[in-house]
Amino acid sequence: MRQAISHLRDAKIRFTLDHILNLPGETEEHIAESMDFYMETKAKVFIYFLNYYPRSPITRFAHEQGVCHRPVAVDELFPPELKSVFKV
Repeated sequence: MRQAISHLRDAKIRFTLDHILNLPGETEEHIAESMDFYMETKAKVFIYFLNYYPRSPITRFAHEQGVCHRPVAVDELFPPELKSVFKV
C-alpha cells in the first residue's frame, strides 16, 4: 500500500482511501495500526461504519463469529406505532 501511494503521488494522481470500521473480527489494535498508517502516509481517508442489516451475509457471518447478537428482523427495529408509517 505504501508503494502504491508513493507511485500515485509521484505520478501526481490524486487519490483517497476508504476504511470500513466495525468489520467482524476487527480489534482496537487493528484500528490503531490503520490510524498510524494514515497519519504516516498523510493520505486523505474517508471512514465508514459497517451496518449490520437483517438477513445480510455479513450479518450472518458476524453472528456466527460471535461479533454481534442474533440477527434482527426489520420489523423489530420499529416500535409498533411506527410500523404502519414505514409499512414494515
